[in-house]
Amino acid sequence: MFKIPRHGLGAAVCGRIRVFLARIAGPRAPCRRLIDDRSGATAITVALMMTAFLGITGLTLDVGDWYSTRSAMQSAADAAALGGAVAMLENDTQTQITTVATTDAGLNDASGLAKSATINVSVDMINDIVTTTITKPATLLLSGLFLHTAPTISVTAKAGLNNNGGPICALSTDQNATGIYFDVQGNATVTATGCNIVVDSTSTDAINATGGAALVTASSTCGPGGWAGAAGDFSPDPTSCAALPDPLAHLTAPANVNSTCPAANTNVVVKGATVTLQPGVYCGTGGNPAISVQSNGILTLASGIYVLQNGGMANTSNSTVTGNGVALYVAYPDGSSSSSSSAPALAASGSANISLTAMTTAQATTAGDAALAGMLIYQQANALPTGSTSLTNSLGGNGNEQFTGALYFGNQNILVGGNANLAGQSNSASWTAVLANDINITGNGTLNLPNNSSSPIPFPSSLQKQSVTLLQ
Repeated sequence: MFKIPRHGLGAAVCGRIRVFLARIAGPRAPCRRLIDDRSGATAITVALMMTAFLGITGLTLDVGDWYSTRSAMQSAADAAALGGAVAMLENDTQTQITTVATTDAGLNDASGLAKSATINVSVDMINDIVTTTITKPATLLLSGLFLHTAPTISVTAKAGLNNNGGPICALSTDQNATGIYFDVQGNATVTATGCNIVVDSTSTDAINATGGAALVTASSTCGPGGWAGAAGDFSPDPTSCAALPDPLAHLTAPANVNSTCPAANTNVVVKGATVTLQPGVYCGTGGNPAISVQSNGILTLASGIYVLQNGGMANTSNSTVTGNGVALYVAYPDGSSSSSSSAPALAASGSANISLTAMTTAQATTAGDAALAGMLIYQQANALPTGSTSLTNSLGGNGNEQFTGALYFGNQNILVGGNANLAGQSNSASWTAVLANDINITGNGTLNLPNNSSSPIPFPSSLQKQSVTLLQ
């Protein structure tokens, strides 16, 4: 029998197959060399990544430019909001505030980066806030190769009035540049406990204390003008501060301010008798006050609103007037032909005694005019008899006039002279504020203006030393 050797043909065939496969898959085989070949890979990678590198570089440069633009826009927005708030502090109208803010935005963009931006100014007259928003499409430089739409740059700034300077107990609203508008002479004294005195005039001697033992004591006495006085006449000495435009000039008038005056309420005289009057419309004619209390007359005013047309209230010769929760609103609706045909809002002489307290918020709301809460006497702002520049409210003699609330005389002046004492109520919950064109205290007159935050009578929130603050 023929036998195939154990290691013969089979072994030879297997060996050849192994050699063939080794040649195909060996380290130098063409397929393997193609797969393992790395030459040119870097150039391809760089070529593919170059677009991304250029995009990142362009975007980096543009973002830097956008941040510079945003910074310029923010500076312009801050300036605009602050400028608008200053205009608000100066009692400008909403339109004027908007114009000032828009103008200031342009004036404070020195770099010009915020040009062609859209400026929007919002004025909140209720909360005393000016908001400025500036928007502008970003400029596309190198990044324009990759971005089809430019992003929008937007900035916002808010500024407002901050009542952080404390309450004002005495305010002279005349802003003329010449003359004396807060004048304390002789042995007169003014004491404003825990509150401030502000004089709006820019005159070099707007604030004055001269002669005898004149003394003014307050948390601060200030204004945009100058002052005159000897050492010790003021405690502390007056300082400079911004004028406070009349904060109560736009108070809403009672609904019956122009109502017809009943004949029985014309030139009312209380003399040697005890009388109680009810709220309503009263009027003065022929230069007489609407209500006159004389010769030991005793008058009680029931709680409510009293509209006094063409003349206020006068008190003489040991007369007495009391009232709790009252408001006297003085107006001149008939356009009187001369100052002599109308009486001022308040006059007192002899040994007149007055004790009046303004309405609480609840009392004013019940009376139908919540705006008059805290207002004791209000002379209609800018309303004067025809041909007259001012009227003077005079408190003299040996009278003792005690008030809790605001005494607002608009364009009228106030004079406290003789031995008269205009003061707050003797109780600890009293406050008194006086606002007038000119404030004059002479002779031995005393103006005592307490301020007690615990009083149930609301102190006018606008009667505060204000400053402009950037809120955002």
